Amino acid sequence: LLFHFTSTSCSNCPRMVYGINVAKERAPGRLIKMSIHGPMAEDDPMQLKPYAEPLMNKYGCYLTYPVAILNGVRRWNEVAGFDDMKSFLPDQTGIGVALSTRIEGNKAYIDMSVRTMTAYEKPCSVAVVLVENGLHFKQLQDDGSYDNSYVHDDVILRYLTDVL
Repeated sequence: LLFHFTSTSCSNCPRMVYGINVAKERAPGRLIKMSIHGPMAEDDPMQLKPYAEPLMNKYGCYLTYPVAILNGVRRWNEVAGFDDMKSFLPDQTGIGVALSTRIEGNKAYIDMSVRTMTAYEKPCSVAVVLVENGLHFKQLQDDGSYDNSYVHDDVILRYLTDVL
């Protein structure tokens, strides 16, 4: 899991997204990106209020974009390249999750089973989030201009469970 901290007013963020997408292509099925839009741009409609700031504080990246956090413990910078990221990705996962969902009227229900193959020193937690792709909104570019046709993917729009 890769948390990508970003904002529509971050000129370096599109380059980070490109690096993450290259990594996803090179390691299919091994990397899931979730973008967390923080409070840098007041007009960013994808800001994850009120959760972005506590998450940014937890991972030590308050208002420093872009930041990518791998598996909740390690920063990754696209400059380091895919080989650096690949060395951090395990060949096998130590956790399995099975989900069953159903919708009744305006309520969604999730039944979940979690199994671990490894003993963890710290407590693990499960969060349910609403993620959306294909969101069109302007994005600041390296040259200082805005790309008004930029498409934002993997954006966390809402936490449905406790965040921290």
